[in-house]
Amino acid sequence: MFFDRLFDRVGLAMAFGSEAKADRAMMVAKERLAETEKMMASNKLGAAGIAQAGHGDALEVVRHSLRRMRSDNPDASLESQIEFEAELEEHEIEINHVRDGLKLRLELKDGLSESQLSVIDSLISLLQNQTGKVKADIEGEKDRLKLKIKSSEGKSEVEFEAEIRGLEEKAGLVGLRRERAVEQIDEALEEIAEAKDMMFGRNLSNLTGGAAIAELVSQAEMKIADARAAFSDGRFGEAFGLAESAEQLAKNAKRQLERAISVSEDSSGRNGVGDERLEIKAELFNSTSEVKVELRFTAASTDRVGAISELLSRLNLTKEDINRLLDLENETEDERDFNNRLKTEIKTKEGLASVRFELEFPLNTTSRADIVDSIFSRLSSLTKDDLERR
Repeated sequence: MFFDRLFDRVGLAMAFGSEAKADRAMMVAKERLAETEKMMASNKLGAAGIAQAGHGDALEVVRHSLRRMRSDNPDASLESQIEFEAELEEHEIEINHVRDGLKLRLELKDGLSESQLSVIDSLISLLQNQTGKVKADIEGEKDRLKLKIKSSEGKSEVEFEAEIRGLEEKAGLVGLRRERAVEQIDEALEEIAEAKDMMFGRNLSNLTGGAAIAELVSQAEMKIADARAAFSDGRFGEAFGLAESAEQLAKNAKRQLERAISVSEDSSGRNGVGDERLEIKAELFNSTSEVKVELRFTAASTDRVGAISELLSRLNLTKEDINRLLDLENETEDERDFNNRLKTEIKTKEGLASVRFELEFPLNTTSRADIVDSIFSRLSSLTKDDLERR
């Protein structure tokens, strides 16, 4: 690794001219990124750290070489700045692909210790920050050149922006920004969906910070809506930034919700009350199926009437909700006698009400759509009297 970095320096020293040095340094940065990824995948984190440092060294050479280019030639073309920006955009996309490739491993932990997970996460952040510094420099120079060209050539705002757009398209920058925006919007939508799945079937008013968690998810949804609108207008850079904000809001909501659930479950365990759960499944036989719906939760109200009202509210599911939760299980045994029952159980202890609801019924179909429709029909027709009598 030491010799790799030494050869990097020798190779860069042999490149003549600021632009040549910047080009050579970008090549080295790409090589060091690939090496960092390989070392992290092999769990050789010490070597990965050295490769990442080499990546940073190379990008610093890019940064200083571009500054020297501007110093040597203050009128350096806007086109050359855009071309380097496109290279960095492509490099940043590659870093994100490296991150995504390691994401599953991080989630599964894959035999890694907490300290190793922290090192990998830190290395990815460093790779992103190193690229971001160079991009920020280029953005600043682009803005300076834009103002200079605009004032000297006397072009209208529309004409000038059209010219810039043409240069960015020629360099492939527009397509790269579009690709990054698409990926970021997809990632944000995934995080939002996960946050909403975690919230589903839970009474947030019973959780510490529940209102703040709901607000974070709401803000994330507004941000992603704005991101999609910006994307539709071709403002890909803005769309990326909005989607990135949406993703962070959703991640924050998930982290806070996990903590709140943990606190709630600890409290419930101390008071002998079960955790919250909503399960919907259908066991499929040859031409029939048996549906089972089970809901458990700790009610906000301690009296039976209030608990029944909350139960009815929680069972007010849409077809989309049911379809998302429905788990189909294929059974190999012969068809048997099916249950057809509705049960509601409410237990109070030390000021808390534990509610358990069970619904089972047979259907003469194995179609998912038909099963969803039947569950929706059963649940939406339930009344307080139905639940009280059980």
